[in-house]
Amino acid sequence: MSGGPAVDFAKAPNGVDELFHRINRAIPSDQKILALSPDMLARDAIKLLGDKYFSQAPVVIGSKVLGVFSFRSFARKTAEYSLEDLAKHKHSPGDLTVEECMEKANYADLTDDLNRHFDNLERDNSVFVGTPNSMLAILTPMDVLRYFYRVASPFVALSEIELSLRTIIRSAATEQEIGAITESVLKRQFGKDADIPKSLEEMSFDNYRLIVASGDTWPRFQNAFGGSRERVSGKLKDTGELRNILFHFKRPISEDEIQKIGQVRDWLLNRVEQVNHRSEGRENE
Repeated sequence: MSGGPAVDFAKAPNGVDELFHRINRAIPSDQKILALSPDMLARDAIKLLGDKYFSQAPVVIGSKVLGVFSFRSFARKTAEYSLEDLAKHKHSPGDLTVEECMEKANYADLTDDLNRHFDNLERDNSVFVGTPNSMLAILTPMDVLRYFYRVASPFVALSEIELSLRTIIRSAATEQEIGAITESVLKRQFGKDADIPKSLEEMSFDNYRLIVASGDTWPRFQNAFGGSRERVSGKLKDTGELRNILFHFKRPISEDEIQKIGQVRDWLLNRVEQVNHRSEGRENE
């Protein structure tokens, strides 16, 4: 059976929980709990878990959780049986009931920090959220992995974008040429007394856009970046704005914006691969 009424786990009881990585933020909003009755035969429970691609499920009577039945708990129970025991009891392991094979469950509160339960997640592959009389959800290692991936992926993609930009720029110009281009473009943009960065590593993200997509410098970089100057400049400008929003935590970015970051990352990855291919071709000549 499924769980009770839907709970908006993302809504924390107080504002501070929106700032920290707590359990309520990692639980899938569309989670449906599969529960087993204590008198269900183990063979039926194993088949049901397999059909649902679950490794375990709570054992429930009424609204009370009695324990957890899992592939592990079933294996542990059947490992206790000898051939003599099976012959004496005149049944196979599949004839055991779920209640005979279940283990105790560990519980967590919605507002617990995720890292408090890493050991339990590693050992038991799940943590029940709530209490035995009011279970709200089940947290699994994959839920935590997906949550942290959602949190980290835009930052990782932006780091790959920035490193890719440096690689592509260096493929089209020597360090001395980059220095001269930087001096010319950035002083024209910010004034002759401006403090100009000495290397790509010291530049801001928008500095990259300016030295690549300025009218007089674009011919040098066109082959490396492909497309038109306007499109390249637009992509980098939009990405820089999202980078600023994300790195300064101005607001949460949307799924569409995360996809846009990913598209720019994939575009630059393709350009880096082409740069490397051309470089390898020259080395083999």
